[in-house]
Parts: sequence; C-alpha cells; structure tokens
Amino acid sequence: MKKKNKSSNDISFYLKYLLFLIPLIIFLFDGHSFGVDSWFLFNEGKYVINNGIPYIDPFTIHEGLKFVMHQWATSVVFFVLKNIIGNYGLVFFEMIMILLIEFILYKICLLISENKYVSIFNSVLITSLLSYIGFIDLRPQLFSYTFLLLFVYLIEYYLKYKNKKVLLFLPLISILQINFHGAMWWFLYIIAFPFFIEVLYNSIKNKKDEYDIKYILLIVIISLLCGLINPYGIDNVLYILNGTS
Repeated sequence: MKKKNKSSNDISFYLKYLLFLIPLIIFLFDGHSFGVDSWFLFNEGKYVINNGIPYIDPFTIHEGLKFVMHQWATSVVFFVLKNIIGNYGLVFFEMIMILLIEFILYKICLLISENKYVSIFNSVLITSLLSYIGFIDLRPQLFSYTFLLLFVYLIEYYLKYKNKKVLLFLPLISILQINFHGAMWWFLYIIAFPFFIEVLYNSIKNKKDEYDIKYILLIVIISLLCGLINPYGIDNVLYILNGTS
C-alpha cells in the first residue's frame, strides 16, 4: 500500500513540473516578438505618464473625438516596465504572467478534481497550449486571464470550503479588471453567473440557505459598483456595449 502511494506521489510530482515545463519550452522557442498592439500600448502608457488620463483621443486626426482608454493601467505598467527592464525584460515578464495563469488554472483543476493528477495534466496542458501557440501576446489579456481565473478560483474555493472571507477579494478583482482591461470586465460576471444560479437553485431545492444567499448577493452588488472605480466611470463599464474608442 505504501509503494502505491509513493508511486502516485512520484507521478503527481513529475506531471506537475512537466505541466509548467512544456509551455515554457514552447514559449522560449516560439520566436516571440511584440505585436502591433504592444507598441500602441507603450505609446498610450507614455501619454498617460506625461499628460494624465486622456478623455479626448490624442492619437487621431479627428478633433474632439471622445475617448475611453479602457486598458490605461495595462499601458502604464507596460511602459514603465519597458523603461526599467527593457524589451527582453518584458518578454521575461510575459513568460512569468503566462506561468501565473497556468498555475491558477492548475489550482482550479486541483480544487474541483480532488487531486486526479492525470486529468489535471491533460486539462491544463491542452487549454494552455491552445492559448499559447500564436495567441497570447504582451497585451491586456495577460491581466484579464489572471483576474478571470482568480475570480473563478475564489468562487470554487468558497463553494467547497464555505469560507466567506475569500469572497471579499471579488470587489478588488473587479476594480483591477475594469482598469487593466475594461472591455473584459463584464466577463467576470458572465463566468460567475452559473455559479450563482447553482447556489440559488440548491438553496431553493433543499430549502436551506447553505451558502448564505444574502451575503453572496451583497458581495455581487459591491463588486458591480466597484466597476465604477475607474477614470471614466460608467463609460468604461459600458465600453463593450457602446464601442467607444
């Protein structure tokens, strides 16, 4: 029996490190270079640092065009990092962010699959490779994927362990998402919606408020209101709907 446990632990150990090693090797040999979006973000970050948040588009020939820089925080971070650590440093930063995204995805699978390492390996590796090969770049998506997966992880953690304290981080993630990539802010709640419906359904079905519906509702309302904490207010919240650029 002990040999079986040891063998299982060995498999989990090798699979866990192989899971992070394979995408890392692909990233290093992918001939990575910055895309057009990356250079535009550097320019946006430079403008914000030198002139503050713009409300009229400073990059167009059209005068007085209303503008929402929905990824202003990402632009500032990229521009500052570029000045501090250079282009090669930014590639390293992108690699670290990719590994962080994969780690959170791994933790989610670990949480919901009850340590079935082979299933976790297949799920995370396939999902990661589909994203890495020719898709992920130095863009706001690096932050969006991180925040979206954290949102899911915290909800899953709450559902499993009923620890209400972890939900207090949801409003913070809402603030980060609206400022780092406002166009993706609504996806936090699109992804979370099935979880809330499941909790509500189970509570009604079992006639028992197992998950404290009022508390969850309060956190959701606070998180939604936190979306207004950005330089553009409601315009950034509605960015994906009105297409303001």
